[in-house]
Amino acid sequence: MHLRLKKPGGVIAAALVVSIVVGVVVVPLVRAARAAGAQPVGFGLRLELMTGSNTAALLNGAQIMRTDWIAQDVHWKDIEPEPGAYNWEKLDGAILATRPYGFRILLTVAGTPHWARPAGADLTLDGPPADYATYASFLLVLAKRYEGVVGAYEIWPESNLRSRWSTPEGVSPENYTEFLRQASAAVHASDPMSIVVAGSLAPTGSNDGVNVIDDLAFYQRMYTAGAAAYFDVLGVRVDGHNNPPADTSESSSVTTTTFKGHTSFYYRHYEAVHEIMLANGDASKALWITSAGWASAAQPLPGMEYAADVNEQQQAVYLAEALVQAQSQPYIGAIIINNFNISTVPNSPPELAPYSLIRADWSARPAFITLAQLRQGDVLTQPVTAAPEARPVYVLPNWHPRLRYNFETGQP
Repeated sequence: MHLRLKKPGGVIAAALVVSIVVGVVVVPLVRAARAAGAQPVGFGLRLELMTGSNTAALLNGAQIMRTDWIAQDVHWKDIEPEPGAYNWEKLDGAILATRPYGFRILLTVAGTPHWARPAGADLTLDGPPADYATYASFLLVLAKRYEGVVGAYEIWPESNLRSRWSTPEGVSPENYTEFLRQASAAVHASDPMSIVVAGSLAPTGSNDGVNVIDDLAFYQRMYTAGAAAYFDVLGVRVDGHNNPPADTSESSSVTTTTFKGHTSFYYRHYEAVHEIMLANGDASKALWITSAGWASAAQPLPGMEYAADVNEQQQAVYLAEALVQAQSQPYIGAIIINNFNISTVPNSPPELAPYSLIRADWSARPAFITLAQLRQGDVLTQPVTAAPEARPVYVLPNWHPRLRYNFETGQP
């Protein structure tokens, strides 16, 4: 089956009030609706489907949430460990598993094999190949293999960080633009209907010009270098830290004082990125939030102290409000929640687990339940009676495919 995807668009036309039950709290939300015939904001989940044996359970959960897009990271080095020798088994299995559900697929592609790195490269860090054409060649094969099945390709996210773009010259918007040019041409040569997403950048607020460049400065330099001609959608990453989704660097509604004062600490950072698009005459393109989330952890890792300021109930409310806010912005084409299940993946980056919608034991966090209710349009007549700190009984491997789910009775 071949999927042909239209570019996103649409305008706001109306609004309706929705109540979301979180623990014992009923949260009223105003959900913006778009005009009849206009495409709504796509809702997506960043999943890891290539590790473990619970793929069906994860996809059942995504179905319960009425997910539009599944975002999967693809590590080039795992698929082509030697030049021209491809190992498609895990990626084929993941993509084939999604097809009965009708999900659209976004592949985020990075991770250069060692054989393609420059001589003397620091192999403990990721980075582009010595010859950008080798990455383009891989994308040419990848996009041809999944022509009409994979809907979009994100080209090397967080290239404004040395840890992701390690080269002797340091990070460089101009070099990334040339990299994007070759990658985009390869993808569209194999699948002209696919969507090329310019890799979302890390919102850091730091800018030493070598190890890290502020994402806003990086985006602007990309535009100056001509990047607008090489992508269909601009990818953006946002992290709410310990700030609610409506807050800005000028206006705070919480008592915490850390992680304040710069747009990079706020969900609404995407607005600053959109201003750059407008300033560069790129208003006709959509902005996709390819990674959005709030971390919640009682004992966070060093540097992630903000996760202790967000309990699981707040994480749920913030994510629901973030979806509502995204729907109100006509230029946002999709929002991908980061992440669904990294907490369950062995040897995964520990800093990603606090963002997951399910716990390491596969039980559902309130955020999963809240987003599913919002996506299904469900309004419970009575609040959940369990205390907020009680462990939910919903465990994904025991669930079965269903379009609706009663979160009070645990029944379809």
